[in-house]
Amino acid sequence: MIHALGTIMLLLLMAGFNAFAIIGFREAVWYDYKWAKDTMPIGWRLKYYGDKWLPGWICKPLYNCCTCMASLHSIYVYWPLMFYLFTYNYAMIWMWGIYVLALAGIITFIYSLMPYDTHDAEAD
Repeated sequence: MIHALGTIMLLLLMAGFNAFAIIGFREAVWYDYKWAKDTMPIGWRLKYYGDKWLPGWICKPLYNCCTCMASLHSIYVYWPLMFYLFTYNYAMIWMWGIYVLALAGIITFIYSLMPYDTHDAEAD
């Protein structure tokens, strides 16, 4: 019971860190085409060239949709920590699926609490 509770707490901490990392990454690449060049965020070129050359179904999990980013951007947080802490078993794959769904929900909740929601209108 204690081990299961510790695992759940670890997954919640990982999901919290992962959610803020995803939102921060999206804010670092997002810009409006009307902004001046000297006010662009650090990763604006990823969005600029991604929107220009990549189809929308690739852009959404990369940088365009916080909820969609949970699937791709959970890989670099979940799998290294799971391989470091536990031995590999098939339950880790099922746990990753549940982790992605929970992370998408956490990100959507956190993003809905933000005082502005200007990016979602343009991401469709």
